[in-house]
Amino acid sequence: MRTMARINAIHFSKAQYRPGEDVLVEVCLRAEGACQAAALGAAVTDVLTVVYEDSKEIEPATRNVKLRIPGHVLHERLVATGRLDRAIGFGLLIELTDCDSTARASASFDVAPHWRYAPRYGFACEFASNTAPDPSKWQRMADMHINVVQFYDWMYRHHQLIPESNVFRDPLGRLLDLSQVCKQAELARRFGIAPIAYGAMYGAEQDFADAHPEMGAYKWDGTQHSLANFIWIMDIERGSAWRDHVIDQYANAIDKIGFEGIHLDQYGFPRVYYTRDGHQVQTEREFAPFVQACRDRLGHETGLIFNAVNSWPVQEVAAAPQDAVYIEVWPPHDTYRDLRELVLRGHREAEFGKQVILAAYMKPFATNTLAAIPNEPAEIALRLTSAAIMSSGGFHLVLGEGDAVLTEGYYPHYARLSDEFMTIMKHYWDFAVRHEEFLFDLGARDTYGVEVGGTDQGLEVVGYSYSPWGEAGKVWATVRHGRGHKLLQLVNLVGVDDPRWNEPKKSPPTVLHDVTIRWLLDDEIRDLLIASPDFGDASWRPVPYRESPGDHGRVIEFTLERLDYWSIIVARSASDPSHFPSPLI
Repeated sequence: MRTMARINAIHFSKAQYRPGEDVLVEVCLRAEGACQAAALGAAVTDVLTVVYEDSKEIEPATRNVKLRIPGHVLHERLVATGRLDRAIGFGLLIELTDCDSTARASASFDVAPHWRYAPRYGFACEFASNTAPDPSKWQRMADMHINVVQFYDWMYRHHQLIPESNVFRDPLGRLLDLSQVCKQAELARRFGIAPIAYGAMYGAEQDFADAHPEMGAYKWDGTQHSLANFIWIMDIERGSAWRDHVIDQYANAIDKIGFEGIHLDQYGFPRVYYTRDGHQVQTEREFAPFVQACRDRLGHETGLIFNAVNSWPVQEVAAAPQDAVYIEVWPPHDTYRDLRELVLRGHREAEFGKQVILAAYMKPFATNTLAAIPNEPAEIALRLTSAAIMSSGGFHLVLGEGDAVLTEGYYPHYARLSDEFMTIMKHYWDFAVRHEEFLFDLGARDTYGVEVGGTDQGLEVVGYSYSPWGEAGKVWATVRHGRGHKLLQLVNLVGVDDPRWNEPKKSPPTVLHDVTIRWLLDDEIRDLLIASPDFGDASWRPVPYRESPGDHGRVIEFTLERLDYWSIIVARSASDPSHFPSPLI
């Protein structure tokens, strides 16, 4: 009987690795038939360069093979190329040969000094006492490269995070178990995932608010601000008793649970409030000092993420001492272009010193159930939204709980993704990790509004409607100047009749074949490479091209065999001045 080798899965021990740390890999195998010999080979690539190889003979019946990629090899590569100060993605190719059959599979991993260099934010919200912590849930999140997770509504109350008894009911009546929270935080750390505790900045339940009227935030008529008469708004200004109280609560949660940071939430209002004695407070002016007070109290190593609700007030908080610019997206930011502008604004306001995370909840999945029923209109919407955010240089908070997707701002109302679609999303997140040096380069400059279809004829998509603005029915083309390269990104919106990212899509983009690109490049290039999450393999592929003189300089012309959802093309400079210090602090 002919043996058929199969690679079922590739698991990494951690979601992200630190410089010098060994990378541990488990390859899960399956073979049909019998054979007397089998071999497994592994190759690690940095763009096109193979930096490490390994091979071993294995027994035909072997089902799990463990590999160790020496951390010092990767570290030496990063030192030699001057890239030790940023997040760098690597590709891993596994090849299994068993008799006359060969199976191949690829995966990605990255190395970074800290998760803030590439904050792939996820969520967890299930902490019931009747369910034992599931390591496989955290393995699935690590496989998706989620390296920081928000523990949402884990606490007893907004004003008292740690309960007096181990089993308790949260403000909405869910029965939770503090020991489960502790165990899941431990599991997160085991998989190299930073557990971050949700904490409202100015929220308190009514009993606390009634007992401490001097801490409240009031309207002009003397009544206290509230969220739906459920959570009462407190005074966060400098010197307030509430501010000291809630930061002490954060410190207690970090000490008791082992959290590695705090997610600082606010509700997008009030813009102005009054203290008990009638003093008017401009709320947005107090957010950055609040973040600073958290940093001073909790220490530099504690992660801090502030929620700029609908970008308010990103101009005040982007430069504050937090680890990323986080924006929760709501109307009227409804279009693909809006998502891009939010990411670019976050970068600008942070003076290009922080990565940007968009919490963009996918309401098309709200009709789904925990049974993980396929939902193609929602799945198409998520693929396009992921492409829109990642191609803009942003990270997307949307996945968590192993295989779940967020549908709204109350995280326990998540939906589950089907196994088939989780495979597709893994291709997207593998792709983002493999190419993060290009996609999330804080030193890059966006010039898409000038080059794409501009007067200098910087870029032309021949034979198709195209635009730099994310318009329905067109190829969305953007250009970014990076360190030693130029990056062209093509998101396919041809056949998509709605530019709104959070609406179900009737059909996928029309697959385009033989797409010819004319691109004005100032420098002589070393090579032209293409990659796409739609290939099923995130590897770079060389692209043949022709050079010709144009009216405004050197023009290269090349043809893509197809464009599905999203492809990136990088032109690396022949002079290769690619290694500059990272601006990220």
